[in-house]
Amino acid sequence: MVIGSFFDNFARFYNLQTPELSPKAKVRGTEVSPNDNFGVSAGISGDVAVVGSNHAGYAYSAGEAFIYRKTGENWVEEGRLGLRNGKDDLFGDSCAIDGSRIMVGAPFDENPFEIPEGTFDARSGSAFVYAKQADEWRLEAELNSGSEAQQTEQFGWSVDLEGERAIVGLPGWWIDGAAVGAVRTFKRSGDAWVPEAMLRHEGFDSWSLGLDLAISGDTIAAGAPGGLGDVYLFRLTAGAWGQEARLSAPKGDERAGFGHAVALDGDLLAVTAIDAIANDSPTGAVHLYRRIGGDWFHTARLTSPDNVEAESFGDELAMDRGRLLISDPEADAPEYNSGVTWLYDLNAKNAATAWSRYP
Repeated sequence: MVIGSFFDNFARFYNLQTPELSPKAKVRGTEVSPNDNFGVSAGISGDVAVVGSNHAGYAYSAGEAFIYRKTGENWVEEGRLGLRNGKDDLFGDSCAIDGSRIMVGAPFDENPFEIPEGTFDARSGSAFVYAKQADEWRLEAELNSGSEAQQTEQFGWSVDLEGERAIVGLPGWWIDGAAVGAVRTFKRSGDAWVPEAMLRHEGFDSWSLGLDLAISGDTIAAGAPGGLGDVYLFRLTAGAWGQEARLSAPKGDERAGFGHAVALDGDLLAVTAIDAIANDSPTGAVHLYRRIGGDWFHTARLTSPDNVEAESFGDELAMDRGRLLISDPEADAPEYNSGVTWLYDLNAKNAATAWSRYP
C-alpha cells in the first residue's frame, strides 16, 4: 500500500504481507516545492502507484499527479499528469488506480455552465481517466456532470476505480440551499465511460455525501461527515444501485466528522470520525464494521494507541485483505507534526489491539 503525507511532501510504500510495519521506500516528485501538497492523495495497483500534488503544476494550484513503477526494490518516477491551463483546478486532489488505468480528480476544474443570460465557466469540477497505451499514459476520458452540473458541486473531490466502474464524489452538490452531496458512477463501454447512476440520500440531515468514498465489488461506501455524520452503503443488485444501509455516527461521536474517510474491503468497513474525542481532546477515532448477511455491525472503535499525541487519527485510510493502514500526519511522534502510520490486522481475533506502528 501507499500512504501520502503532504505535511512533509513524501509518499511511503508498505508491504502488508510482512509482519513489521516499516516503509519499503519513500518518494517525492521532481520539482516539488514545500507547498505543493505532494501526497495529498495516493493509490497503488500492483507495481504502479500514483501520487497527487494538488498545488503543483504549470500554474498556481493547477495540480499534478506523479506515476511510479516498482523496479527491483525501488520506486521510479515514470510520468507526470497535469492540465496545461489548470490554474486553481486542484488536479490531483484525489486519485485512484486499477490495473492499467488511473483516475485523477480536479474538483475546481472549469466547465461550461448554462444560465438564462448565457454561458460561463464554472468551477464545478472534473475527473480524468488515463490508460496505459504502449509506453505512454494517455487521456481516455474526461468525466463531469455535463448539463446537470452545479457551480459548486466539487465533482472529483474523491474518486475510486475498480474494473470497468468509476465512482466520483460531489460533496458540494446541493438542493434547496443545502450541500447534501452526491456520488456519480460511470461504467466503461469499450473506450467510452458512460454515466450510470447518481446516488444520494433523502432528507437534509446529512451533508457533504461523497467527501470520501470507496468501491469494493458490488458495494460503494460514501461518507457524509456534515451534520451528525453518516456513511451510506450502496449495493448493485440486478443491474441497479440502491441504498443498502445508513450508518450514523455512534453515540459520543456525533458532529465529529464521522465519514471524513472511509475504506472498504469486501465485508469490512472502516470509517473515520476525525474530530472524535479521545483522552479529553479532539484527536480522531476510527470505527470498524463488518457485514453479515446483508447487515452492517459495529465491531470496534480505534483511537491512537501507544501514548502518541494524536492530532488527526484516521485522516487517511487504506485497507487490503483485512489489513488496515491508519495515518495521522499531524501526530507528534515524537517531533512536532512528524506524523505516524498505524497498521491493524483485522483478521486477528484481537483486531482492536493487534497493531504495529511506524515510525
